[in-house]
Amino acid sequence: MPIVTKQMIAEFSSEFEVKDAIDKYGFVANTGGSTGKPLRVFRDKRFFWQAPYWRFYGWHVGRKLGNVGLDTFVWGMDDASIDRSKYRFSEREWVQRSVSFWPMQFYNVSPYAEFSDTVAGFVEELAKSPCAKIYAYAGGLDMLADYCIERGITFDNVAFIEVCASPLTKVIREKAEKVFGGGKIFDFYGSNEMGPMAIECQHSGPDHHLHLQNDLIHIDLVDDNGRPVDGEEVGTTIVTCFDNKVFPFVRYNHGDRTHWINKQCDCGLPFPCIAPVRGRVADYLTTIQGLHLDGVGFNEVFDFYPNAAKAFQFRQNKDGYAKFLVVPNTAYVNSIEEITLIFNKLNTDLSGKIEFTLELVNEIVYDGGKVRYIVHE
Repeated sequence: MPIVTKQMIAEFSSEFEVKDAIDKYGFVANTGGSTGKPLRVFRDKRFFWQAPYWRFYGWHVGRKLGNVGLDTFVWGMDDASIDRSKYRFSEREWVQRSVSFWPMQFYNVSPYAEFSDTVAGFVEELAKSPCAKIYAYAGGLDMLADYCIERGITFDNVAFIEVCASPLTKVIREKAEKVFGGGKIFDFYGSNEMGPMAIECQHSGPDHHLHLQNDLIHIDLVDDNGRPVDGEEVGTTIVTCFDNKVFPFVRYNHGDRTHWINKQCDCGLPFPCIAPVRGRVADYLTTIQGLHLDGVGFNEVFDFYPNAAKAFQFRQNKDGYAKFLVVPNTAYVNSIEEITLIFNKLNTDLSGKIEFTLELVNEIVYDGGKVRYIVHE
């Protein structure tokens, strides 16, 4: 079957709609993901998106994670989010949610520009919760971790954290663990149009593999020619969704990059495993010869030097040349030395292909909490 692209959906959206069902069961789900190109699709309101999380993490999350003090039903925990919920729900809808789910409490901080003005109140409210779970964009979690580390703030009342929207790097994970404790940070792969697709479990180990929810979706991984990849070769995600009966997605090019993990997880779940998603097809740097270098790997340049930088980003506006923007960690004595080491290694390894220039900056603004490690200007 042919692969469906975002451009096809943008141009022929009405042809995907199931006319006798969309008016009754469909609702609009706009998505731009990391691409910055808005796409208007529909979701099926008959499918409850929280169910896969509940079944996956289990009814008693605290017990599974070895923390009896936080042993409560997953749907009974207070709900904290570091995402764009503020813009998805009106004030009236927030009140309705609070009433409908009482005694659950909802806390939200936006990872957009107003983060610095609202984070103190969010931290104060979260500290009052007897037991909470957090849903966070990776960039938002990074910002929160930095805020807490700088002030010596830690939490022991957070059962687990679901991280989405962009790659969860080793650096972000380790910073978050300093604040919330180890074994609580779980990556998951999903999107506004598809819902949850793959989730990390507590037995994932050093590779942090994710379980593909293959009773809800089917994923093919293909190379640049559309052929299935073998073994652990990195491929592009092609997704078929089983639970959207108003706007079917069949062989949809989701545009993300990952590879299969060919092993059985210790948790015993039957779902196949994939590696953490490490960027989109659009995440690449172009050499002076005009060749594209896959972005997988560029977002991991600080993995062996996790204390050196608070944030980083590659920006390219000309083939063969790229800016390497880094926010140094001023609290770490070897920060500049290790940043320089990484910078020199990039230029050595890619000599004759890409020339990097290093820019030390005070801040890199996240795109609504979604980390973009490579930006084409």
